[in-house]
Amino acid sequence: MSDTARNENEKRESEIFSGAYGFVIRPDEKTQALARELARTTAPSAEFLVETPHITLYHAQFENLPKEVAKSILDEVKMAEGQILNLRRLYVFGGKFIFWDVEDKDNIRPIHEKALVSAKYLNHAVAAKSIEEGLDLNPEEKTNIQKFGYPLVMDKFTPHITLAYDYQGIVLPPGITEKSLEMKIDKVLFAEMGKYGSVRRVVDL
Repeated sequence: MSDTARNENEKRESEIFSGAYGFVIRPDEKTQALARELARTTAPSAEFLVETPHITLYHAQFENLPKEVAKSILDEVKMAEGQILNLRRLYVFGGKFIFWDVEDKDNIRPIHEKALVSAKYLNHAVAAKSIEEGLDLNPEEKTNIQKFGYPLVMDKFTPHITLAYDYQGIVLPPGITEKSLEMKIDKVLFAEMGKYGSVRRVVDL
């Protein structure tokens, strides 16, 4: 990318966001370290292993999401910082992801719903292509992708830390179905998202 193009991108991002962005929870350091260890243990050969563990409140492909809207939402969802959540079940989602599930999801459902306000800026044309990952999704999850660009929203909200992804398919090793941990919400952040729902970088609002 040329310096001119980069400067134009930075200028646009100072006012609006177009592309893959989301609102995410950053766990405490102990939880992050264990998540990375679990990823290596459960799926050492997967094409993606988590590097920046997080819980997604909502992410999507946005078109012209105003910075002031993103900041207003972030200010509201930050109320969850310091809250304690319980991680427990490990399971495979869509045949290709390993999720570490948040047990008490109703505790953070209110801030998930606040984050969904940003869905009015969804880029529907790009969002529809997300099904190309070939995930095994039920009809409700497919409908959510069409409406929100993400399957796990509203009644299907399933807060989790993604540990690993493999396009060829993934399975949990025998006997590894649960890892209980009490985690603290360190920060709630607005971030640019990368492949497999990873955090590419945190955006300072």
